[in-house]
Amino acid sequence: MGGAEKRPSSDSPLVLPKHRGSVLSLRDPGTASKLWLSTFTELKVLSTDSRPEVRNCAIHTLFKTLSIHGSLLEMDTWPHCISEILFPLMREIKAATSAAASEKIDIELGKEGGKAVIMLVHHTRNTNEKQWNETVVVAMQGIIRVFRTFFPVLSVLQNFEQQWSELLELFVCFATARSSEVSKAALQLLKELMHPQVTHERFKRKLWEDMWLSLDQISAHHAAKIDAIVPPHAHAPFSPVVSRASARRTLNNNNAQSSTPAADSLSTPTASAHTEKPEFGGEEILLELVQTVDYIHSKFKEMCTPSDLIRILVILQPLALYPPDFLGINALQKKILKVIASMAPIPEEVQPAVFAVLLDFIMASVLHNPAGGMNPTPSTDSAAIPSTPQRSATPATPSRPTAASVSQRDFIFHPFGKRAIELLMTYFNEATPAVKAKVFEHSAKVLGSAMMTKYVAYTSHLWRTAVDTFIQIVTAVLPAVTQQSDLSEDVLKRIWAQLYASLQEFLFHDRTYLPLLAPEQQRADEEHDVALVHVLTQTMLPLAGRVPFLHPRLVEILTQGAVYYPALPQLRDLFADACLRSLFYLCSDQVPAADCSKAIAAIALPLVIERSRTVLQAYIKADQQSTSFPVPRHTLVEVRALLQQLSQLHLSDSLSTTTTTTPLPQQQQQQQQQQQQQQQKGSRRHLLLLFPLLCECITTRDDQTKVALKSIFHL
Repeated sequence: MGGAEKRPSSDSPLVLPKHRGSVLSLRDPGTASKLWLSTFTELKVLSTDSRPEVRNCAIHTLFKTLSIHGSLLEMDTWPHCISEILFPLMREIKAATSAAASEKIDIELGKEGGKAVIMLVHHTRNTNEKQWNETVVVAMQGIIRVFRTFFPVLSVLQNFEQQWSELLELFVCFATARSSEVSKAALQLLKELMHPQVTHERFKRKLWEDMWLSLDQISAHHAAKIDAIVPPHAHAPFSPVVSRASARRTLNNNNAQSSTPAADSLSTPTASAHTEKPEFGGEEILLELVQTVDYIHSKFKEMCTPSDLIRILVILQPLALYPPDFLGINALQKKILKVIASMAPIPEEVQPAVFAVLLDFIMASVLHNPAGGMNPTPSTDSAAIPSTPQRSATPATPSRPTAASVSQRDFIFHPFGKRAIELLMTYFNEATPAVKAKVFEHSAKVLGSAMMTKYVAYTSHLWRTAVDTFIQIVTAVLPAVTQQSDLSEDVLKRIWAQLYASLQEFLFHDRTYLPLLAPEQQRADEEHDVALVHVLTQTMLPLAGRVPFLHPRLVEILTQGAVYYPALPQLRDLFADACLRSLFYLCSDQVPAADCSKAIAAIALPLVIERSRTVLQAYIKADQQSTSFPVPRHTLVEVRALLQQLSQLHLSDSLSTTTTTTPLPQQQQQQQQQQQQQQQKGSRRHLLLLFPLLCECITTRDDQTKVALKSIFHL
């Protein structure tokens, strides 16, 4: 015992081995901190050792020790620890990882029978690069644990904002690394960084701005990689979803009138991001990024300003273009829409941007076509729409892939587009009238394009959802739009031209490639067309007073549809019957008084008379030949429907009252006596115009037609 070495007491001076001649007293308040710094410095050196076991163990020890005993450090020691030890260590590890070789590691254990025995290494760690990736993940976990645990202490440091920015810069580099392992871990750790100790009171606006800026940079990087893997012909070149720059332009244009900075302050992807072809973790990495955005937004929702919501939209928008692996909405797409839905209630100045993003999602789902063709979209050029009917003209047929050139892969975004339409309708119900009017034109255009997918992907639910939403939006929003006195005539004409184009091209597009349907399927298909006819008659035409140039074209839709065909695919009896009823309705005295009702009735009546003559003449000819050939089914159906409408029609006063000169005083009494009789005759004068043809039909052999004629002649 007497020869044993004595340990220094707590009052004894301490001599550091590396600093011979320097003496530290344990009574000195700064002694403990200096000892910790010395220990951390030595561990930092070992943390970049070439041997993965050594460096990983050193990193674990460094950060675990700091996390457990960090509370013992003096406040003035933390800046030195972070700036001189932790950040340099992270940069050295990053540099070593970038320089690591990607060749396989062959470790020779010895020889057996003259042949080398090679140690098998797991494929996730069989290169220096992969082993350094593991070290990066360990180091990232450690530094995030330190910042998260001691955030209350660190946040009061004078230079903490600078250190926070430097930390996020490191994680932007890691989240955009070539390795999906590193990238995924970095995104997960950014979410953890915001976890328990980060409170609203300590989280200053500058820290918040830096976090969103970092997430935006990460999103820009991955958006560039999505552009690299999606073929250029797989989307429309003008689609705002395609590139981040155009996405920002879309958002900024929709928010030009607001006071929010929108996306002007956000960073843009660097050019190098487009040229390199890095390893890409795909949907898993993008989903992790969206989950991180969702977590931060939900945790600090009350801190979000309109500008922050715009940033979130810009971050999420380009990620939706990543193609799913199957025909159905995947986890990434669900999460993106869920984040947008969680923004509610949305400030009025942000609502146009939300609509812009959702409409971009819908248009991307419509136009995505890896085969190289372009799905049909309605023409929207109002100048190309003639102001008078041209009955000989055939409906425009936009170019589209043939049945042989399309596959399920071409419509892989349709389920996502359907969900986006449903969310669009939800926000339409919540938007202010001013916002509804502002986004109505673009909404009608995109929904019209989605409706046209019926002719390339009939089995898809996208076009059905688009039709239903188009009807709801037109019914709910068009009255408010037309009543806006501050709406320019050019904008109003564009809106109506778009509505006309959407209806015209959807209802009368080439039906050659539509599948043959069972009777119940055919009826369900026609119900969508009938609903659109109802919207045209009951909502659009009464509100079309400010666009008289479109009156003939809108009425012509009904005339063109009121034709009965003998067989599929043109056969649409329900649709033809709805068009015929609507055409007669426009001439009747049942139409509510409106600014344009008289003008539309004046346009519709000649068309009704002309159509009636055509149908009656065709029936008379077919009936006369019925001794040799039976009257075609569609001819019988058409003439029966026509006679029923003729017998029920009472022309409106504006059409039935004849124009006379000012009566003389002695004629006034006689005119008053005959006025009611004249008006009654005038309301049925369409029968007089068709009387010769109706008389020729008396010899018909069809019993139902005879009954209809009898009801007319007994009037």
